[in-house]
Amino acid sequence: MMAGKMCIYCGLLLTTLTASPAIAENGSVPADYFENLPLVLTASRLKQSAAEAPSAVSVIDHEMIVASGARQIVDLLRLVPGFYVGYYRGSFPVAAYHGLSDAYARRMQVLVDGVSVYSPLYGGVEWAELPVFIQDIERIEVVRGPNAASYGANAFLAVINIITRDPATEPHVQATLNVGESGIRDVVARVAQHGDDWRYRISLGQRNDDRFTTIPDNSRITLANLRAHYQLNPVDALSFQMRASRGMESAGYFDISAGDVGTPHPRDISQSTLQMRWTHAQSADDEFWVQASHHEQNPREVDNFFLRLPNFPPIPYGINYNYDLKRDDIEFQQLHKLGESLRMVWGGQWRDESVQSNAFFHDDKLKNNELSRLFGNIEWHPFDKLGVNGGVMFERNSMTGESFSPRLAATYNLFPGHTLRFGVSRANRAPTLFEEYTNQTYDPPPILAPFTHGLPLKITFLSSANLEDEKILSREIGYVMDIPQWKFSGDMRLFNDQVSKLIDGSKNRPVMALLNNTAFDYYNSSQGVHEQGLELSARWHPWSGARIDANTAYIRIDSDMPDTQNSAPAHSRSLLFSQSLPRDISFSAAYYMVGNMYWQRSPGELPAYETLDLRLAKRYRWGAQNVDVALVTRNALGNHHDYDMLNIERRISFLQMTIAY
Repeated sequence: MMAGKMCIYCGLLLTTLTASPAIAENGSVPADYFENLPLVLTASRLKQSAAEAPSAVSVIDHEMIVASGARQIVDLLRLVPGFYVGYYRGSFPVAAYHGLSDAYARRMQVLVDGVSVYSPLYGGVEWAELPVFIQDIERIEVVRGPNAASYGANAFLAVINIITRDPATEPHVQATLNVGESGIRDVVARVAQHGDDWRYRISLGQRNDDRFTTIPDNSRITLANLRAHYQLNPVDALSFQMRASRGMESAGYFDISAGDVGTPHPRDISQSTLQMRWTHAQSADDEFWVQASHHEQNPREVDNFFLRLPNFPPIPYGINYNYDLKRDDIEFQQLHKLGESLRMVWGGQWRDESVQSNAFFHDDKLKNNELSRLFGNIEWHPFDKLGVNGGVMFERNSMTGESFSPRLAATYNLFPGHTLRFGVSRANRAPTLFEEYTNQTYDPPPILAPFTHGLPLKITFLSSANLEDEKILSREIGYVMDIPQWKFSGDMRLFNDQVSKLIDGSKNRPVMALLNNTAFDYYNSSQGVHEQGLELSARWHPWSGARIDANTAYIRIDSDMPDTQNSAPAHSRSLLFSQSLPRDISFSAAYYMVGNMYWQRSPGELPAYETLDLRLAKRYRWGAQNVDVALVTRNALGNHHDYDMLNIERRISFLQMTIAY
């Protein structure tokens, strides 16, 4: 049945071949062949046309970001085929690709300007706390499929690279205000300046939310970032970035009796990142850079309640979820052009990640993972129509040892505007520090110590450690088209992935505690997971001022593991339509459909849902000043659930005003 659907989809795409322009008499590809396709960097670390890249790459550009009406970065990923987004809490969104995800999407690598923001403690990304404003983003490149050959462990199912705007392209001053329902109160101020050999941008603001009425999840987060560049001489440049966020999020539940565990309480957040890079560029094809970065994260959360035990009065007790996380990273890269048809990029990286948390490890010792890696990628064109991309990553980490991740892909230009891609790759995912070392043991309060015989109150998580890397073998066939006379481009990806040694958990480890006798433990499953499916993406400018970005995805997951087979929607679709109108008015609509699915370790299956976001905007001009006013309505089709049946996504509207000069 699946093969039949794939054949139908492929047939619909391939019918456009007959409408393509004639090939040159000598069989070569015209120089402007890839003119209408975006250039991408993330797939192989080489700047390439999307048609020449070794993997399928989706690009969310600045025009799409504005038209979407999104307030948070994570919501933009709905515009990528195969991605879906849910809100575990209003301040805790989750984005996933191809299933196998709970509240922490551990199998995707996420970068900001090439620097990882993947959490070594839990995995995934705390999107709401990421200190990047949506106004700062130039584009987001999403590599759909494993990319460990370029970015190492954890680039397992996809890579998301958030690329911020160059200060030289920014207005000197910009201020944005969002005001609306569900406690939406956002303010962002941005200043950019530049001279002959320097430029910088500073962004500062606050985001306020109260998304759900069923749980306490209001948040107030202050974000700040700086991006600066200095050109030392014609070939040497320095760049510096700083990002930080501070704030408060509500945790707990309304339906908990007073004095019991889980009553509403605050969670304080704090994180910061410093990044510096030196670049030596003799030319666009001969460039060396080295960069260093440092990241810290220090959330604070205490849940105070009363222990209620037989024959004892209520005893005050508190559980803290505090941790201190640090990451230090040094990386270098060298780009060479070895001939007219051969380019190469290679480099290395060292990283140390550590977490200190008595709450999660039952001691104050640092739990760390140190890794080192070497990588290389080549692009070779033996003749005009054929491109070969090869890549390899060799890495070693202190938890699981050595790993080797190769990739081989070939692209073939059938004729101008139509390219086939064939690729095969291997990747791995290292366990998180929580999976490898967790020991959530709750000691009795001092008043109970004489009665417990040395036993803890409760043990909820206790890892056996000695986990191995997860493995994936991915095979794909791609087809990229670009038809300039139709103002149309698109791509298709057929994939077949085999996952082994998946890290799973179950509550089956025997423990000795007063309140329980089994704890949750992690292990490498002996059962595999087989994923196969089809993704289609298209971009079309049908008439003046109009643009349509459409995506659809189908996936089938076969596995005997619990919570796995339905962990991704079999069908998902998105469509973004935008139209520029007279008098500086613009309109856009974003439609999303997600099939029924089950987030792993969530309370139950979610029904399929459809949602529609609308944006109507008007620009006013006074000399060099622009004032943009927009009305945005989210979930215009009404209520739905995207993570938990207890949390209802409601129709909300907000007004946005941006002043720039």
